[in-house]
Amino acid sequence: MAAAGSGLSSGVAGWAVIVAGAVVALVLVRSALATTPRGANPPADVMRRFGYVNLAQAVVVIGLIVTDSVPLIPPAICLIVGLHFVPLAPAFRQLL
Repeated sequence: MAAAGSGLSSGVAGWAVIVAGAVVALVLVRSALATTPRGANPPADVMRRFGYVNLAQAVVVIGLIVTDSVPLIPPAICLIVGLHFVPLAPAFRQLL
Protein backbone atom coordinates (compact mmCIF):
# COMPACT_ATOMS: atom_id res chain seq x y z
CA MET A 1 0.00 0.00 0.00
CA ALA A 2 1.06 3.58 -0.56
CA ALA A 3 2.16 5.60 2.42
CA ALA A 4 -0.32 8.02 3.92
CA GLY A 5 -0.21 11.41 2.28
CA SER A 6 1.26 10.10 -0.97
CA GLY A 7 -1.27 12.08 -2.99
CA LEU A 8 -2.67 10.68 -6.21
CA SER A 9 -1.08 7.27 -5.77
CA SER A 10 -3.91 6.01 -3.59
CA GLY A 11 -7.66 5.76 -3.67
CA VAL A 12 -10.11 6.95 -6.27
CA ALA A 13 -7.91 9.82 -7.44
CA GLY A 14 -5.08 7.41 -8.23
CA TRP A 15 -7.36 5.19 -10.30
CA ALA A 16 -8.78 8.26 -12.05
CA VAL A 17 -5.26 9.26 -13.13
CA ILE A 18 -4.53 5.72 -14.34
CA VAL A 19 -7.78 5.53 -16.32
CA ALA A 20 -7.23 9.00 -17.79
CA GLY A 21 -3.71 8.01 -18.83
CA ALA A 22 -4.99 4.82 -20.44
CA VAL A 23 -7.65 6.76 -22.37
CA VAL A 24 -5.07 9.27 -23.62
CA ALA A 25 -2.77 6.41 -24.67
CA LEU A 26 -5.58 4.69 -26.57
CA VAL A 27 -6.54 7.92 -28.33
CA LEU A 28 -2.92 8.50 -29.37
CA VAL A 29 -2.54 4.95 -30.67
CA ARG A 30 -5.78 5.20 -32.60
CA SER A 31 -4.69 8.54 -34.06
CA ALA A 32 -1.32 7.11 -35.08
CA LEU A 33 -2.96 4.11 -36.73
CA ALA A 34 -5.40 6.34 -38.58
CA THR A 35 -2.58 8.46 -40.05
CA THR A 36 -0.36 5.54 -41.08
CA PRO A 37 -0.64 4.82 -44.78
CA ARG A 38 -2.02 1.38 -45.59
CA GLY A 39 0.62 -1.08 -46.68
CA ALA A 40 3.43 0.87 -45.02
CA ASN A 41 4.41 -1.95 -42.67
CA PRO A 42 7.95 -1.72 -41.28
CA PRO A 43 10.21 -4.76 -41.58
CA ALA A 44 9.75 -7.54 -39.01
CA ASP A 45 13.13 -6.87 -37.34
CA VAL A 46 12.16 -3.24 -36.74
CA MET A 47 8.85 -4.24 -35.19
CA ARG A 48 10.55 -6.88 -33.02
CA ARG A 49 13.05 -4.34 -31.65
CA PHE A 50 10.23 -1.84 -31.16
CA GLY A 51 8.29 -4.46 -29.19
CA TYR A 52 11.28 -5.32 -27.01
CA VAL A 53 11.92 -1.66 -26.18
CA ASN A 54 8.27 -1.09 -25.27
CA LEU A 55 8.24 -4.26 -23.16
CA ALA A 56 11.32 -3.09 -21.26
CA GLN A 57 9.72 0.31 -20.65
CA ALA A 58 6.55 -1.31 -19.33
CA VAL A 59 8.51 -3.67 -17.07
CA VAL A 60 10.35 -0.75 -15.48
CA VAL A 61 7.18 1.25 -14.79
CA ILE A 62 5.21 -1.77 -13.56
CA GLY A 63 8.17 -2.78 -11.38
CA LEU A 64 8.16 0.65 -9.76
CA ILE A 65 4.42 0.44 -9.14
CA VAL A 66 4.59 -3.08 -7.69
CA THR A 67 7.48 -2.19 -5.39
CA ASP A 68 5.58 0.90 -4.22
CA SER A 69 8.26 3.22 -5.55
CA VAL A 70 5.66 5.69 -6.77
CA PRO A 71 7.86 8.79 -6.20
CA LEU A 72 10.38 7.34 -8.65
CA ILE A 73 7.87 6.98 -11.49
CA PRO A 74 8.12 10.55 -12.88
CA PRO A 75 11.94 10.58 -13.08
CA ALA A 76 11.91 7.02 -14.46
CA ILE A 77 9.49 8.06 -17.19
CA CYS A 78 11.71 11.04 -18.04
CA LEU A 79 14.68 8.69 -18.38
CA ILE A 80 12.66 6.22 -20.43
CA VAL A 81 11.41 8.92 -22.79
CA GLY A 82 14.94 10.18 -23.34
CA LEU A 83 16.75 6.86 -23.50
CA HIS A 84 14.32 4.81 -25.57
CA PHE A 85 15.63 6.48 -28.71
CA VAL A 86 19.05 4.88 -28.24
CA PRO A 87 18.00 1.27 -29.00
CA LEU A 88 15.38 2.40 -31.53
CA ALA A 89 17.71 4.55 -33.66
CA PRO A 90 19.38 1.62 -35.45
CA ALA A 91 16.02 -0.04 -36.04
CA PHE A 92 14.86 3.02 -37.96
CA ARG A 93 18.28 3.52 -39.56
CA GLN A 94 18.93 6.80 -37.77
CA LEU A 95 22.20 8.11 -36.38
CA LEU A 96 22.34 9.35 -32.82
